[in-house]
Amino acid sequence: MTTAILLALALTSQSGGPRKAPTKVFVSKEGGFSAAMPGTPKLQNQTVQTPIGPLEIHLYVLEGSDLAYFVTYNDYAADFVAKADPKALLTNGQNGAITTVKGKLIVEEEIELDGHPGRAFTFALPEGDIPDGMGKARHFLVRNRHYQVMVVGTKAKIEDKATDKFLKSFKLTGAK
Repeated sequence: MTTAILLALALTSQSGGPRKAPTKVFVSKEGGFSAAMPGTPKLQNQTVQTPIGPLEIHLYVLEGSDLAYFVTYNDYAADFVAKADPKALLTNGQNGAITTVKGKLIVEEEIELDGHPGRAFTFALPEGDIPDGMGKARHFLVRNRHYQVMVVGTKAKIEDKATDKFLKSFKLTGAK
């Protein structure tokens, strides 16, 4: 949900930036993940009020004029996750991301990462945000941590093999 809000802000940016395929592996020790990107992302932290209480969102962003890479994570309270349906949490995250940018779901698929439940999906952005704009994302629930890996840009960039390389490069590197 929060990722999508920040995503919408990033999409309006016309800064220069990454245009080549992901080649550098970025590692977040605090986040417990790595991902291949064409540069070093900037970290943005934000506390967001939600129906289940405040959530601290950690957002790594690498953006350019026609493509933006995102990796975010947030931690839910352990007792909340113990009572929740993991598929429902992933569905809510997906729906929140798409609804916030007024996008339209194109395709979705249940996936796993190291035995943890996940969701992959592709969505179209509304006309006007980015000409022929699309996004691809992969969400994972690892114990009480929710990871979101996303790339947004033009349809041509999103359908390029480099986009899938980025999404599939996401790895868990250890606990918090």
